[in-house]
Amino acid sequence: MMTDRDPLYRRHRFPAEVIAHAVWLYFRFPLSLRMVEDLLAARGIIASHQTVRLWAEKFGRTFANEIRRRSSGRLGDKWHLDEAVVSIRGKKRFKSQRHLQRFAPSMIRIANLFQIPRHDISSGHHRELRTAAMSLWAKIARA
Repeated sequence: MMTDRDPLYRRHRFPAEVIAHAVWLYFRFPLSLRMVEDLLAARGIIASHQTVRLWAEKFGRTFANEIRRRSSGRLGDKWHLDEAVVSIRGKKRFKSQRHLQRFAPSMIRIANLFQIPRHDISSGHHRELRTAAMSLWAKIARA
């Protein structure tokens, strides 16, 4: 009985499912080729680590392109500014100081106050800096 196989897997001893599973294991998890060989052996599939390496070289790019093609447009790469900004009397304002901190650039002087290592200063001085920074954020948020 003759079955139609994907031309990509032609002349391979193992079925496409086994090859796909081995390549998926190798790329999805931080496994060495020998670990993938051991996992396949635990399922009763005897394939050397060199075979897994050749499969990864041959099929890895094809699988990655297929995953990219199937998931295009569904990865959630969009964000909406209207969720963080409200309009009050015709002026755009951030909903909270936290939203403003997320959208303000990190190079400004105020943002750098939040990045002081705690071990470099005393706790009293840190509280003073934090209070001063939060008051500056409040002024910016109200502006």
